[in-house]
Amino acid sequence: MVTRTILNGTLENPIENGTVIMRRGSVLSYRCSTIGKAFFDSESQEFIDEILVTCQENQLWDVEDISYACEWQQCGDPLTPPPKSGLVLRKSDPFVPPEIGEPIFYECEVGGFNFFKHNLGNSTYQLTCGPHNTIAQDFVDWPQCVPNVFCEIPDGTIDILVALDDTNLTHIGYGESLGYSCQDLSKDIHTMGDPVGHKFLEADCLWNTQTLSLFPDQLECVYARCLDIPNPPDSSGLFHVNGTLSSVPIGNHVTLKCPIGKSFYRNSNVSDTLKLPCEDNGVISEPLDWPECRETPFCSIPPMSSVTGISAILIDDNNSK
Repeated sequence: MVTRTILNGTLENPIENGTVIMRRGSVLSYRCSTIGKAFFDSESQEFIDEILVTCQENQLWDVEDISYACEWQQCGDPLTPPPKSGLVLRKSDPFVPPEIGEPIFYECEVGGFNFFKHNLGNSTYQLTCGPHNTIAQDFVDWPQCVPNVFCEIPDGTIDILVALDDTNLTHIGYGESLGYSCQDLSKDIHTMGDPVGHKFLEADCLWNTQTLSLFPDQLECVYARCLDIPNPPDSSGLFHVNGTLSSVPIGNHVTLKCPIGKSFYRNSNVSDTLKLPCEDNGVISEPLDWPECRETPFCSIPPMSSVTGISAILIDDNNSK
């Protein structure tokens, strides 16, 4: 069926036999009436959306006959899913039928809160528009939409903090996640028995159990670094070798040093370097008495012995420590 539309021009009063009389220069537009169909040129194998005809001075139309058949150019009437699937056709507004080779999308009727029973990561089903208002697939296995699940947000503990974008939430949905971290920033969070620590761990809301993949009672916080870095008093003359530090890993040291040419006496030794370890409890203990850097004393080299066969050997150099 073809629809005729007057693009410009005016209709005169019909004559007795029902023929419509139009003025010279008037233009009529012809289109296929069915949404998704267009005129098909069998010779060029191309579709024609619209045919225009114009009233000429000789009182004839410049196109005498529209011989093209209306064929499906698009899938104007896509497959309707079975009711039990819970799917509906996703339509634009206004609806633009997909052309041959383009996708046809179906989604769960109530939107993003539903998912497919056998593919819980998806809520959209796709077919492909085929020739003659068909689909390209030989077989359609309609998925079934099932309701979303929600996981209750657990309380934190004295050690573990529960992190959420919205602190007012009491539940999260399937596919969403929350995070755990340690209240004490000098600690890393571990799953029980796992030696590898993390600053942040995520827990996902699982579909099949309606619960989280991790709970606080499955986690522990273990010291991983020292954050309180001691600074020597000005009177010591010591300085940090590595500049200002924000943290030191457990088992590593803070290294302080005297300026060149200075040293201090400590534990019966002369040294220019002091190392303070980051201990397992996340603390770097300060010395009870900070050493003071002083000019390093030197002894001149003793004279050579006048006795043949005697030589001096350096057996202890405290400055090398």
